[in-house]
Amino acid sequence: CHRPPEFDIDPNSLNNGFLAAIGGGQDFTNTKSPSLRNVTKENGEVNGPLMHHGGPTDLTTVIEHYNSITNVPNSNIDPRLTPGGNGQQLNLTPLEIDAIAAFLVTLAGTDVYTNEKWSDPFDENGNITIIGGSTTAIGELEEVEFTVYPNPTSDYLNLSFDSEHSISTISIYDNSGRMVREIAPSSNSQSTIRIEVFDLPMGIYHLAVLDDSKSVHTARFLVTK
Repeated sequence: CHRPPEFDIDPNSLNNGFLAAIGGGQDFTNTKSPSLRNVTKENGEVNGPLMHHGGPTDLTTVIEHYNSITNVPNSNIDPRLTPGGNGQQLNLTPLEIDAIAAFLVTLAGTDVYTNEKWSDPFDENGNITIIGGSTTAIGELEEVEFTVYPNPTSDYLNLSFDSEHSISTISIYDNSGRMVREIAPSSNSQSTIRIEVFDLPMGIYHLAVLDDSKSVHTARFLVTK
């Protein structure tokens, strides 16, 4: 019902399956809502209670509602939520629910309108490929490909670096550009490095890898919970 790029509500949408009304009772007729942009602050904090009755207080609860719609008497429910006359059952996994919530956090702020890093990262099959490239003006270095996996992740990343150069420093930056972690590999000759990220809030992060030639290589990764 929320259409990109603004993620505003389809004006023909009907009831979303939430039946409660503010102050008690039921509300079948309230069918309007604002854009999904800025439903959270840039740090992931929800901008107040959600939905028309102010019930859910977190994104996961809302997504879980749409994941499994209960069949209840509701003559005004949007037919897109009742395929074949039955309540919608998306069968999303907990990881998929967390990934959707993390995506919604990226819709906060104004940078999303102009910064190329927020452009569509998916190919026509819905897959993401993370490729690092040289971004430094110091010296000359051919482009280097490295792999970050699993991506999305909830606890750790593996960084596989394929280069004749060794890694000096690994830095992680959040959505606002603030460095949240800096790592000096115990052995700069490692081809694969494990990075713990379980304590980072969900969202999109940027990995900057500095090699021994002072060249920087970057990639994005998604943290879910």
